[in-house]
Amino acid sequence: MRVFEITIQTALNVAKSYPNPYAMIAAGALGTVQTAAVLAQPLPQYHTGLESADKDHIGVIADRGQELVQYPDGTTELYKKKQPIFIPKNTKIYDNSDTEKILNGLIISSITTAKSENNQYDFDKLDRRLSDINRTIKRKPVANMKHGYSWSDINYIKKMDV
Repeated sequence: MRVFEITIQTALNVAKSYPNPYAMIAAGALGTVQTAAVLAQPLPQYHTGLESADKDHIGVIADRGQELVQYPDGTTELYKKKQPIFIPKNTKIYDNSDTEKILNGLIISSITTAKSENNQYDFDKLDRRLSDINRTIKRKPVANMKHGYSWSDINYIKKMDV
């Protein structure tokens, strides 16, 4: 957004400098220097997580392992590799440690519900439960996803009773 503002201001300054060619060149050069300074700023990285973004911006995600991003509309997406993403205002980012705890909790809840009455694991039930989770994930078409899985999807997976 800042680059766009600099571009507009540079164009206005060049137009104001007309017909003096030296002033026009100076205005264009100043705009170029300002743009270069903005683009040289590193993107923020969120390996320590982010409680709530205070503004819309671009940042680097999953720079030290996979991370969950919970968007303001309630959807959640898991990022497995380092990449820049658009981070809307009020987005929450879970660091790798918290992400692993959340994801392990989903697996553990699946395993726990596969216990039978005599405290033995029913591996057929566990296999069905994990298959249900896999089907739930696969049936969510990627092209139609706004950001990823919502907490309601994750809660649905956790509450499935096989």
